[in-house]
Amino acid sequence: MMNPPHSLRRWLVCCTIVISSLGLIDDAILGKDAGGPAAKRDAKEPAKMVDAIVNRNKPPKLASRPRDSLPTRVALYPESYDWKEEARVRTAIRKLLHDTTAELWEELVRRRKDPSYCVVIATEKLNAAKIRTVGNVCAGLAYSRLVGVFAQHMPRWGIDGRPLYFDLDIGDLGDWRKERANKPLYQLQIEAGETGLRQLSKFKDKPKKELDAAREAIEAEVEKLRKTKQPILLKETFPRYEYLYNEKLAERAREAVREESTRDIAIWRYGERLE
Repeated sequence: MMNPPHSLRRWLVCCTIVISSLGLIDDAILGKDAGGPAAKRDAKEPAKMVDAIVNRNKPPKLASRPRDSLPTRVALYPESYDWKEEARVRTAIRKLLHDTTAELWEELVRRRKDPSYCVVIATEKLNAAKIRTVGNVCAGLAYSRLVGVFAQHMPRWGIDGRPLYFDLDIGDLGDWRKERANKPLYQLQIEAGETGLRQLSKFKDKPKKELDAAREAIEAEVEKLRKTKQPILLKETFPRYEYLYNEKLAERAREAVREESTRDIAIWRYGERLE
């Protein structure tokens, strides 16, 4: 066989180099190198996501107002409060709400008692301000992710139309998880669903048609978990029935306390929700 012309040989060599380079780039992107840094970054990502909701501001003080005020307790954000930092924290919380991986769920359980400051919330019912730590956020979200697939099917009763609370009565979620350390998350959800079904039978004073519909839907989710052997983790909103201050509301709260005014600050109307 004749040797190819010199120009053709040069072209073949260049192609070989380019293709080899592309292979290296692909390996770097996909983390194919043995023990490469990509695999380590992936393993640490859930912890970094939770670290990101630590608020570097000092938590504001809470101040009581006259009994006929609404709300009766407000957050006194100092004028020097860094609202850009607050915005960063809220963006980080949104990322937690949208991440539905089992790895993040495990990290949320681990960080359920983290005392670091995160945000201030105001409850919808009384507008009373409360400090929420990183642990509060993690514990609430971890529990919601555990039961959310079933809670969405619970009957809605009452004036506000909220679903019946899905209460497993499991005590500390971390201890409950440790007692089942050999079980993957989908099996924990199956157990949660079965517990919920037993509790559903206690509501004998509620409409049978609605209870039967809830039971059928929850049983279907449990069966799906058994078949797929994969957890079902839904995106969440936080806080579900609570609101967050903004800079304008913080200013109104300072003025009301300074002037001892009883005017309605209406955080539930003008505050922010995270979705």
